[in-house]
Amino acid sequence: MPIEFVSGGDLTLRDSLEYVDCGSRSPHPGWENNMTTFLAQLGVPTILFWEIRAGSSGYRVTHLNGMRWWSHDDQACGPWAQFAPELIDTEMVSQFSIRYATPYQVHMALARIAFPGVVQSSAEFYLDHRDLVEVVLSVIAESNYAGSFAKLVKSNGRIISAREALSSHVRFDADGRTVLKGDLATGYLRLLEIVRQAELDPSFNPLDTQEWGVLPDARIMSVLDAAIFALTADTDAVYAWSGVAMFQYILRAPDSERWREVTSAMYDIVRTVLPELPQTLRFVLIPTKGLENLLVVDGRVAARLNQHLTQLQVPPQYDKRRVREELILATQEMEPAVAIEFLCGQAHAKVHLRIQQEYDKGNVIAACGITATAIHQSWLQDSRTDRDAAKEALAGALLDEEDRFRLHHQPVVTPWHACQGQRVHLLAGMMDVPTRKLEAERIRFQQMAKKRLQKRSRPRQGHALAWAEGGFSRMGWP
Repeated sequence: MPIEFVSGGDLTLRDSLEYVDCGSRSPHPGWENNMTTFLAQLGVPTILFWEIRAGSSGYRVTHLNGMRWWSHDDQACGPWAQFAPELIDTEMVSQFSIRYATPYQVHMALARIAFPGVVQSSAEFYLDHRDLVEVVLSVIAESNYAGSFAKLVKSNGRIISAREALSSHVRFDADGRTVLKGDLATGYLRLLEIVRQAELDPSFNPLDTQEWGVLPDARIMSVLDAAIFALTADTDAVYAWSGVAMFQYILRAPDSERWREVTSAMYDIVRTVLPELPQTLRFVLIPTKGLENLLVVDGRVAARLNQHLTQLQVPPQYDKRRVREELILATQEMEPAVAIEFLCGQAHAKVHLRIQQEYDKGNVIAACGITATAIHQSWLQDSRTDRDAAKEALAGALLDEEDRFRLHHQPVVTPWHACQGQRVHLLAGMMDVPTRKLEAERIRFQQMAKKRLQKRSRPRQGHALAWAEGGFSRMGWP
């Protein structure tokens, strides 16, 4: 297929930062978890998409001037949604003494202040590349994939789904509304301009325009992103820091293959008018599942956890992969007998024969690997007592005052909190874990805490019975 969708799970978070010029994360607009906050803290370009109903947990701004603000206008497209009725009299109050017309404007203003140069909306992002976006939208709109302009936004902000795409137009559900294929691209661009005006002018309310437009689905947006990053970064590989839902519907869901086929077909059509695009493009999804629960909001708690984690980390001179690479490099110029003697001198006698056998077969990498493993295991054995103590201390620190698993009970650091200086802290070592293993790390910490609570609860028969019978737990697990 013209676009090859692949997992970037072998990349670490640290590795991923090398690709911020040719990709971005496109998270849910409500800013509902600390993963988004942490990625923004790292400087990962964060594009917030507004093309959803306001009720899908966006756009909520919490604790603004001591009050909870949100929209109850659930059926309206995000930027069209109005403040809840009980907030009408105070909707203009904000920390910045700016009078905002909609919750979306407050949300975006805070996000930009909290993370300047990192966060922008899809309206701003696409209009920054308007000439390119217009070409892509127009060619898709005139193709067999016009039905992928899947939503219609009415002048009152209500969203209507597409029913079918016919030869010359797309028909939407409500009242048999139709939109000619020639009007689809301009319909989305018109909405982008309205949303951008709302972002630039706090007093502007999209409802006042009485304009309507259409919204493309995620496949068209993926093609837009791929085209923009491929051309601006001059690359044939683009990246997306991917949450669970995005990773699932692109790579894992039963019907995801069809999703990829349609997106690739759209990209092929776009290449007919933009031949400078790579003939084949790698779309790399960097999984972030598990990351949200490897973060700590309380800085003092994070410091305590990281102190224990640092004691458990393998020093570089005992890390298997690093030692193996160093041994391979060190033995490159050695005579076989000298190399065998050198490797055996690094490891205990039990593996000397295996080292010699592998070296005699010409398998230098295996011989160095056996040596590196032996060095690593010797360190583990020598440091067992200290590591066991650190592991026990870590397990205890993973439980909060109510014996709950601390990493599952974190307050959300929204852009509002970030503006007040609040940050989230990553557990030590997680920047260098392959992203596909982040969830496994979360589970490992969870099991450590669970075992610690079981030990603590043994004298208390009620607790022990609840665990044994699979009943309730004070940590919130079944």
